[in-house]
Parts: sequence; structure tokens; C-alpha cells
Amino acid sequence: MPEKWILVAPWGDPTVWRRVTYIVPKIPPQGCRDMWKEGDVEQESEGERIESQSSSAAIARYIYKRGIKDNTNIDLKVLIIMSETLADPGKIYEEGCEQRDVADRLRRSVEADYRKYVESYFGGDLAKRIEILVAPGIGLFNRDRGETRFRCNMNNYTSYIFANLLNRIVREDPTTILLDITHGINYMPLLTSEAVRAAIELSVFQKSAMRGGKNAEIRLIYLNSDPYIPPRGGAGSQLQQATAISSDVLNINVIRCEEIDAEETRRRIYSDLLRTITKNQNLRLYRIKSGKPKQEINAYMKDVERDIRSVATIVKILDRGLLLPLVYKARELRNTVGGGGKCGDLFRSGWNFETLNNIIKYVDEVSIECNESGERRVIEVGRQLWVDPEILRLWISSCIVSFEILEKVERYVESTGDWATLDLLNDIVESNLIPSEASLAIARREVSDIRCRSYIAYRVFGKTILDREIPYKYIYDMTEKIFKLAEERYGSSRWIWKLCEEKQPRSSTGGEYADELGDFVKTLEKDLRDLEKIVSCDNRDCEFDERNLYAHAGIEKNVTCIKIEENRGSDGSGILKIYLRYRRQCVDKIMKIVEKAA
Repeated sequence: MPEKWILVAPWGDPTVWRRVTYIVPKIPPQGCRDMWKEGDVEQESEGERIESQSSSAAIARYIYKRGIKDNTNIDLKVLIIMSETLADPGKIYEEGCEQRDVADRLRRSVEADYRKYVESYFGGDLAKRIEILVAPGIGLFNRDRGETRFRCNMNNYTSYIFANLLNRIVREDPTTILLDITHGINYMPLLTSEAVRAAIELSVFQKSAMRGGKNAEIRLIYLNSDPYIPPRGGAGSQLQQATAISSDVLNINVIRCEEIDAEETRRRIYSDLLRTITKNQNLRLYRIKSGKPKQEINAYMKDVERDIRSVATIVKILDRGLLLPLVYKARELRNTVGGGGKCGDLFRSGWNFETLNNIIKYVDEVSIECNESGERRVIEVGRQLWVDPEILRLWISSCIVSFEILEKVERYVESTGDWATLDLLNDIVESNLIPSEASLAIARREVSDIRCRSYIAYRVFGKTILDREIPYKYIYDMTEKIFKLAEERYGSSRWIWKLCEEKQPRSSTGGEYADELGDFVKTLEKDLRDLEKIVSCDNRDCEFDERNLYAHAGIEKNVTCIKIEENRGSDGSGILKIYLRYRRQCVDKIMKIVEKAA
């Protein structure tokens, strides 16, 4: 399988570029560490010299040539980003100033006018690998055939590029993305860099979620050539003139190389989502400059805000390592997603990010005015709405977090009703979902503690404890008595904990410590009688210690029910299955406290 690479390059006006000799740095097939061996000087001495009007074309030709010559097996594609501000006002005026499909007409006009330059600069087979993406523009421009005025917001450029890049990266699944900012002008290099990085982050995060949490990464290489200073009296801006001049030698420099991975992205996304709750951030995806928003836009805004806030609460719960509250919140999220919503659209479409077109299409709601003053034509293009790229990123992030959590709990929830298996809680602990090391340690300890206490209870009571809904407080207090008795009689209770090391716990009538445990059972006759008196775990008042709730990963013994089942393994041996839930009358109260604290 060939490695897929994408070269992304924001371009200004290519008609005025001169032909120079570019020195392209050696780019290793993988990783960033081999980019420089002895420092920047060696980068120049080992580079390939290529004559071209464009650094982007030189980079693409170098990679393409090396792939054929050295058999590096790289499948390269190129995305050139241009601004709609390059549109010819005279041509637009001649086509008419109808309000219909203004953005599409602008993009078709720009691509038709500049495709010949792109194909000329890249040449040959490479021209077939190039796509031109015409993005929203802003500014006032004087042209030979008139003046164009683009009334827009720069955020539309970022959102448009980000959404299109995310679509492409998810679809193409590249290992390396090269970003050449040499030819970008004004805001284009910075905003394109932000959009590219955000798209890569979400694509590796999404890929990791689809692979069950397995890490994923993409290498991002930033490139920029030395500045070109044109000679005095240089050629004009026509294509044939631009291709005729050969002058200076320019280095193409690797500004930065980084490997963006899903684990680091997850930490950043969690941090960003946590801030939305902490700062009560305004989460409006769309901003209206004037006029009233459409009903459809309002619906999007409500869906997006609900999704982000709901997932941000889940992230808070995760950050605190609260296991049972996470499962309850995930069930709530599953019902929300199952009932509709934009995140649900992404799930059901198999992560087809073309769904983003339903958002970005609002950027293309463009108005146009045409005026003529003498022989001069003035075209004014306006957008009254802009899409916030940061909120768009947060929303897609929240959808991926939702998907990742639901994938983790779905297979348990369907078969266990309102119970959560201890296996599920253990899977959450052993996954990479809990970001805080301290919270993770508490949750891991709690899962181990519950498993051990349940095994000990089974050793003491045998089958009489199976298939019963018992307050966890009862098992907790009973095992505490056993530990205390062991401390008094033997000076240590460590041997009891060793019972939990066995993968398959045996019944209370056998095992290395059967006699010692049998003696303890005689001292617990009252506890045995108490077990028989327990009718239902739910027949109790809903009182608990909030501090203990957080100190024990959300498993507070006073409100937690436990059920132990014995299943048969493939070899016929007994396997204990442990289930937990909150007392039903306590669920709403606990979740309100947890969410408020979050």
C-alpha cells in the first residue's frame, strides 16, 4: 500500500510569479527526527534543485520524481487554496448580478481563470493530481476591468478551509501533510495553518475513536521558501512572460515538523471542552451581522450548543474519574443521539463528514450588487453570516467524544438494563478516557477493591449471595469485619487480599485459606442472618456522603447496589460476574449534584 501524502498550499495571484531555482529539502518518508542530521546547513546541501515559478510545484515535483526514481511508493495529491477575491469583476458583471448561486459562480470563475497557471507550473502527470479550492475572501480590490468589494468575515475563510480539509483527510487517510505557506498573502498563511492543524487533530482523534482508542497520528511539515526580491525592470504578469525568466536560487525551508497524535489531541480537546463549562462560554456557531436569523440556523445553533454542553459535562465527570455517573450520562447521551441531532447524523452516516456541508452552506449565502460608473464596473459581494471556526471545532470534537464513549458502553448497556458490569468500569479505567492521573488511580483502586470484596463475600456466603440485589454497604462492612478479625488474630489481613489474585475464585469450602476463612464465618453468624433479612436494595433512604462519592470514583457505598452472578466458562469453571447500579430513587439526585459540581 502506498503512503498517502497531501500537499496543501494557499496561493495569492500566481500570474506575477517569476521562475527561480528552488532547493527542496530532503523529506524522509516517515517521522520528523530524520529531517535534520547535522543542522540546517545539511538541509541545503542535500536538497534537490528544481526550476519553477512556484515552491509548491517544486516540492510536488521533487516528491513525485523521488517516488518514481527511488520507489518510495508515495501517493501525492495537491490542494491549492485560492481566494474568491481573484474573480474578474468584468466577467462577473457580464454574467449578470443574479442573487442565485453567487458563491458557485465566483469559484467557477476563479478556477477557470487560474487553472492554466496551476497546470503550467506543475506540468505533466502532476496536473491531474491537483485540486483548486476557492475560499471566501475579504477586502477591496482594483482590477483592470473594475473593482470588487468583498464584505466578509475572516472566520468564514478558516471554517470553510477547516471543514473541507477535514472531509478530505478523513476520506484520504494520509500519513503526511505538507503545508507550503510561501505563496499565501495577508491572512491566508496564518488561518490556513490553523485550519490544517485543527483538521489533522480531529481526523486522528476520529480515527482513534473508530479503532477503539488505539492511537493514530499524522505528520505535519510546514514549509516556506526564502523571500524573492524581483529584479528591476522585470517581466510583466502574463503567463508566457512569467515562464520565461530564470533568476535567483531560493531555499525551501522546513519551518517545523510535528507528529500530531490522537492521545495529545484528546487531552487538548478535553481541556477546551472543560473551559466551556468553567467560563460559561457563548457557544453560538453562527453570527449574524444584520437581519434576523433563519429558523433553520436557529435549530443548528440549539443542537450544537446542546451537544457541546452535554459532552463537556461528561468530560468533567471523566476528569474526576466518576465511573457510575459516566455510565448513566452515557445512557442519557445514547438516547439523545438515537433520537436525532447533528452528532447522530454523523454516527449514522459512518462518519461521512459531508454532513458538514449542511453547516458550511450558510457561508455561501452571498449577496451581490453591480454598479457602473462610466466605464468602470463595481461588484460588491456580501455575507451577512459567519461560522465560528472554534465553535465548529468544539462541536465536531464533542461528537467524536460522544462516539468514543458510546462505543465503550454500548455493548454492555443493551444487555444489562440499568446495571453496569464491573468489566465495563474496568474497561473505562484501562482505556485512555480518564485524563487525570490522580482520578485514574482512584478509579483503578476502586474497581480492584470492589472485585476483591465481592470475591471475599462469595467465599464467605457461597451461592446464597448470588443473584441478589444487595446494598454495597453490606458487603463493604462485612469485609471490613473480616479484615479487622484477621489483623487481630494474625497481625495482617494481606492473606485475605490474596484470595482476589486468583482468576477464578473457588467456593468457600476449598482453597488454600479455606480453614482460616471457615473460622471467620463462625464469628459472622449475625451478618449471615442480616443477609437473609435484606429484601431490596432500593428500600432505603437516599442519604450519602458527597465527599465519599468523589473519593471512591462515584461508587458511594450507601447508595450503590451490587449483584453477583455465577456464569460458566468454556472449561466449565465458575466465573463471577459483578454488576453495580445506584438505588433507583437516588439516580436523579446524584446526577444533579455531580453535574452541578462539574
